[in-house]
Amino acid sequence: MTESPIDVLENLRAEAARIEEDCTYNSQGHFIATRRWEVIEYLLDLPAVLLSAFAAFFAFTNYAVTAGVLSIIILLLTTASLFLKPAERSLRHKGAGEKFAALRQACRIYADVELLTTGRSRQSLADRLIALADRKNELNTDSPRLPDFAYLEAKRHITEGRTVHDVDQRKMTRG
Repeated sequence: MTESPIDVLENLRAEAARIEEDCTYNSQGHFIATRRWEVIEYLLDLPAVLLSAFAAFFAFTNYAVTAGVLSIIILLLTTASLFLKPAERSLRHKGAGEKFAALRQACRIYADVELLTTGRSRQSLADRLIALADRKNELNTDSPRLPDFAYLEAKRHITEGRTVHDVDQRKMTRG
């Protein structure tokens, strides 16, 4: 028994919605991880810079011990920053978040526009969906691991409706 064209379209739309939902969680989670790494960068680098100024000042006074202690603290902060690489991690999460957000938009356009466009064969629609799924798999492979805290925070944002566009919110309240 073959599926009706409406069933095929519903299956394609459902799978596109799954990919879109995954992308929503991933993009939000990566953007949250970006902010966390930015904070860590400031917490490590800003004190190191400020303490460097104080250490330099104390080095030219009779407070050599204070300058030495500050130098050790600076060493610890800069070593932590070099080891953790918060700026690099922040950029990687931001890039991943942007790529997942772009794929989310592509899935939404596919489901809301491309599937409704007449004259396209089922095969071309299925091929397009497979390409979107392949793109998601590549992003999953190439992206940094999403920390648990970022996923949980993203889930809270999504549950609170922070990721829903106004036009979609109006559709949900009408329908």
